[in-house]
Amino acid sequence: GDAGPIPIRRRPRQDWSPFARAVGEIFEADGFPFIADANADFRDGHLAMPSSNLPDRRMSPTAGYLDARTRARSNLTILTQAEVQRILIEGKQATGVTISTTQGPLTYKARKLILCAGGLKSPELLLQSGIGAPADLMQAGVKPIHDLPGVGRNLCNHPIIYLSALVPRKHRKRRAPAIYNALRYSSELADCPPHDMLMPLLARTAWHALGDSVSLLGVSVYKPASRGR
Repeated sequence: GDAGPIPIRRRPRQDWSPFARAVGEIFEADGFPFIADANADFRDGHLAMPSSNLPDRRMSPTAGYLDARTRARSNLTILTQAEVQRILIEGKQATGVTISTTQGPLTYKARKLILCAGGLKSPELLLQSGIGAPADLMQAGVKPIHDLPGVGRNLCNHPIIYLSALVPRKHRKRRAPAIYNALRYSSELADCPPHDMLMPLLARTAWHALGDSVSLLGVSVYKPASRGR
């Protein structure tokens, strides 16, 4: 958390919006301790939410890793308005990709490929390329190349419900970061692990006047048991 191009930040309590501070005081009055570093202290409690945002913008992998120095490298080519369609496979070896561009389809060959398209698009690309459960692939009209039934399985996410409220002006903080704090707690339901719930607090909803005036309180299943495919 102290090096690398993606900053991990926790905003000090004195910088929180009045709304965030007030809700945090309610959590503590209910007996939840304040947790300064949620990535090191895993108890139930009211915590300073770690985020990878800068004060004025979200810090994406593009912004963090493709800085001016990296973009100037002679061995790097960045293609925009291009989408990978499938991975080319010869035998058991990935040898390249086919992509669609505004100029039409293109093929790129390489000795080594790194697939980093996220939790949804990475398995989707593998399935489109014939890597997955053969019966599923054939049903979708894809020729199976490698039998790997786990691809596209075991997907999970955090279901969340938000309560939104128009916050009085005195409790707002103009151009505030979206999130300062949250409550981590246990549902105490049978067969559920501890610390399975999260209640994040969003001080604003968008970068405009209306967004500055609307805050959100969310209820999220932080350790979901269900799995998708």
